[in-house]
Amino acid sequence: MKLAFLLPGGGRSGGVRCTVIAANRLLARGHEVRILYRRTGFHYRGLFSRVTTRILHGRPNNWLDDFHGSALAYGDIREVEFPPNEILIGAGMWCSAQLGKLDSLPNPKLQYIHGLTPWDPDLMDAALSLPLPKIGVSHVVGEKVTACYDESLFLGVVHNGIERNQYFPSVPDGQRDGIGTIYGRHPAKAPAVILESLARLRGELPEVPQYIFGAPLRPRTIPRSAYRQDPSVSEARDLYSRSLVWILASRSEGFPGPVLEAMACGCAVVATDCGGPRDVIVDGRNGFLVDVDNVDQIVDRVVRLIRDEDLRRRFSREGQETAGRFSWDNAANQLEEVLGSLIQ
Repeated sequence: MKLAFLLPGGGRSGGVRCTVIAANRLLARGHEVRILYRRTGFHYRGLFSRVTTRILHGRPNNWLDDFHGSALAYGDIREVEFPPNEILIGAGMWCSAQLGKLDSLPNPKLQYIHGLTPWDPDLMDAALSLPLPKIGVSHVVGEKVTACYDESLFLGVVHNGIERNQYFPSVPDGQRDGIGTIYGRHPAKAPAVILESLARLRGELPEVPQYIFGAPLRPRTIPRSAYRQDPSVSEARDLYSRSLVWILASRSEGFPGPVLEAMACGCAVVATDCGGPRDVIVDGRNGFLVDVDNVDQIVDRVVRLIRDEDLRRRFSREGQETAGRFSWDNAANQLEEVLGSLIQ
């Protein structure tokens, strides 16, 4: 098969990374695969971030550099030339909506929905209302499509996987002593909630170190020693592995990759019930689900896990078992099957 994944840009977002991993898997199976990404304008701050990442970490600030095939930039998707037998895959909500601009092309098309966009309902409606086949990375996507749009167009859930050779407990268990999380500025990542939760936990558990990483510059309320900006995979793995409990405080998640990464590294996880985590966590069995924006519940569950070693260890064991059930090989198998059905 000839496949073209469409991305809204490059960078180190989870959507870009997952698309690159899936595309590489299909490329390795003998398919002709390319990635097309939107060319964005010049931004001094973005250039500074990329140059800094190269200097400090010895690597570019873009998951596209991990793609083994051809990655081409575009300005207007309508100006791109597509062979008539190439399957066009809109990755994420924005590119799924962009497929509407290509309705004159006879190419098979697939909307690969990585997550909902409640902060932009017009975009979500523009994408999901298109009469095109769709897959989602979690059941919350399927529920939205089947409840509000043409359910016959939803072809199923294709969960993302996890690279188990990259995420595993990497430090001796005796060195696991902290509370960890990821900080992001996008409203979907609930930055105010995570900052308030961390501040409350420093008051409740002053002896427990905190391990935080993220793409933005360190917020002033997070101690300098606790924050790692834009870590490598191995650095992130060590931060997960040093954490007893990992927090995900998002308001909306398609598929919660960091939850699986933390579980694979042996953390007990506390996550908001924001969509995707329901596909991974059974509340009280392999982690805790709490209400969105509820700092009290986040703090309560984290404190409980820190003080209850038996419960924490049980969540850790169950979480590692859960992470083992999600693989990129399974995701590639399902993608192949769906894509093959479009050209039969």
